[in-house]
Parts: sequence; C-alpha cells; structure tokens
Amino acid sequence: MLCIVAGISAKSQDNPVPIIFTSFKADIFSNNSVRLNWELSGNTADSMYFTIERSVDGVIFQPLHKTIIRPEAGSGVYRYTDFFALNDSAFYRVAGLNETGAASFSPIHKIQFPRKPKAEIIIMPNPVFNNASLIINDEGMGEILCTLYDLTGKNIRSYQLRKNTVYMQHILDMYSVPRGEYILNIRSAFVNETKRILKQ
Repeated sequence: MLCIVAGISAKSQDNPVPIIFTSFKADIFSNNSVRLNWELSGNTADSMYFTIERSVDGVIFQPLHKTIIRPEAGSGVYRYTDFFALNDSAFYRVAGLNETGAASFSPIHKIQFPRKPKAEIIIMPNPVFNNASLIINDEGMGEILCTLYDLTGKNIRSYQLRKNTVYMQHILDMYSVPRGEYILNIRSAFVNETKRILKQ
C-alpha cells in the first residue's frame, strides 16, 4: 500500500530533473510487516514512477509495487507497507524514474526480524516399550499431524493432535507397533521436525 503524505513542488515538463532521495527508512511494523518511509528533495520531477523493491541478499532485487505519482506543492514524504515480509531478513530500496526515464535509487535498508526460538520436542521414553509421550513446548497453537514411518519410508500410522497450550504432552499409542527403528514426522503450521524412535 502506497500513500502520499505530501507531494513535492511541480516543475516544468520541459525541464524534468532527477528524483533525489533525501532519506529512506525501513522499520518492522508488526509481526510480519515492514513499513518504508522516504523523502524527496523539493527540486524533483513533475511526474515520478516509483518501484518498491525487495531482496534476500542485497544484490538481486525484485519489484514489489509500482506506481506513478503526480505531486503537488510541498515537500515529498511517502510510505509503503510490505504486509507479506520475508520470515528472517530482507533488503529494501526504492527506484524512481522521472519523465525522461532517468533512474535514481534510494539507499538500501536491511530489516532483520527477531529469530524465534526453535520448538522443544521430546519423545519419552525412547526406546519405547508400549506407548510414548510426545512433548511439545512452543508458543504455536493449532492442528498437528504426526506420521510414523519405518526406515523404508512406509507409513505405519498417523496421529492427529490439536495443541491448545504452550506446553503439550500427548500419548502416542505404539503398543501394536512391531519392534524396530522408526521415524516420527511432526508437522504443523509452526513446526516441521522428525524424531527417531526405537520400539522394543
């Protein structure tokens, strides 16, 4: 979403001038959003074409949003909010074109989201004799699908769970599972992990 807080002073279309960025900022707006703010010099082109760009490495940028702005009198201050930001980090910049096609770029700004602690998942006892306890300690809530595979990749059984608390303990029925080594895949919207289980 791009909104014009204020325009810039209009110039003659016969003498277009380059777009000049005087500031550019990027800040975390919410858990998964980044808000960009930039200002332009008062000595700027009449009509401006902006492309907001994002990169995972700060080298190769991809366009997020394109717009044309016809400014009015005053100083130029603009905003854009990336509501679908990347999970860990991202680089942002704004590319501007005046009516002649002369390109200008804002400085590059890096956003680093705080790293979320990895979910604590424990299978106990392990080795398992009859049943196993699956313990998940994580802030994520919702449906969890646990699938038990043997070492050939064959699906032995599945467990459908629902997590409603930060700390969850659930009994996995393995009484009828033959002795051997297995892989338990734990998958949900907030976790995707595998655990080895030895049944004795």
